[in-house]
Parts: sequence; C-alpha cells; structure tokens
Amino acid sequence: LRAVAEHLLAAIRANGYKPTELARTARTANSAPSPFYLDETSGVRLALTFMAVKPLARHDRIEAINSGIQDMSDEEAYYWFSKCSVGPNATRAQKALRVLLSDE
Repeated sequence: LRAVAEHLLAAIRANGYKPTELARTARTANSAPSPFYLDETSGVRLALTFMAVKPLARHDRIEAINSGIQDMSDEEAYYWFSKCSVGPNATRAQKALRVLLSDE
C-alpha cells in the first residue's frame, strides 16, 4: 500500500476529500465508516493500479506501473480496466499490463 499511497492520496484530493480523512482517528467509534465517492475516471485508474501491482514486491516495477497508468489516456485506462477486471483472461491481461508498463 505504501508504494501506491501517493496515487491514492491524489485520487482522494481530486475528489474533494482531505488526506486526513483516511486516518482511523477521523472516524467515530460508534458509526460505520462512510465510503469515499470517487469520480469514475479516478476510480478506474486507482482500481487498475491496485490490480496491476497486487502481486509485486519490487518497488521499481511498482513505480513504473504507477507512472504508466497515470500517463495513460482515459480511453486507454478504460480499455485496460475492462480487460483486467472481467472475463476468463483477466489474469493474463493483468500480467500483460505489468509487462508492458514495467519493461520486463
């Protein structure tokens, strides 16, 4: 999570939230945590980032993938999200995205 924290905080800020709202102390003990509502594009990029970096441990690859996803056009991000999230070949698409963006 630390490797993608910068992109998570950027998505939170872009949607009008303060980064401090992520803190556990910002939530009251008696109420259920309220969700963060992100615009569709931010949500797609964030989900794509989490899907792509989930099995990785090397920070250089994680950073390369993060940068690649942030540099994508909206249409390209939607394309990869649709390939990586649904269907029998989603796992293969995630691997292809990792290889494409991390030059390995």
